[in-house]
Amino acid sequence: MSPHDPTTPPPFASVLTPADVARVRGYLLDLQQRIVEALEIAGGEPFLRDAWVRPADGRLTVAAWRTGRGDEPERRRFVIDYYLGAGAQSQGVEGDVTVSSGRILNLATSRSPLGDLFRLAFEVDPGGADAVELRASLVRAKRVISEVWTYRCPPN
Repeated sequence: MSPHDPTTPPPFASVLTPADVARVRGYLLDLQQRIVEALEIAGGEPFLRDAWVRPADGRLTVAAWRTGRGDEPERRRFVIDYYLGAGAQSQGVEGDVTVSSGRILNLATSRSPLGDLFRLAFEVDPGGADAVELRASLVRAKRVISEVWTYRCPPN
């Protein structure tokens, strides 16, 4: 069996009704709540909550980021996914990445196939520097529209 392509709906999606989806969602949310309550009782303290709150100014927030080896051994690749939010438009969005030393390569932005996410990807060549400070954000018409992601990249 081959993995399912995440850009196309699963084969059973056409037979699900909105009522079916609501029942499944309700069941899973109830199950999650029961698990959290059991962990709180067993651990004797509140379970950690991970709540996402959109900044009051409406900027896009980072959903997740990853790093790994770049195209060359001395480079590091970064991928940052931003929440687009309901009704947000991705046209005209560009990445803005600055580096304290070295250079940015292969900068690319795209709508993520994983949902309402916008992806910023790039590589950093530290150019022999011991450590590199990175700052990344999304801009539209020269205006920053996201929170600023920062990272101190340690030496290789």
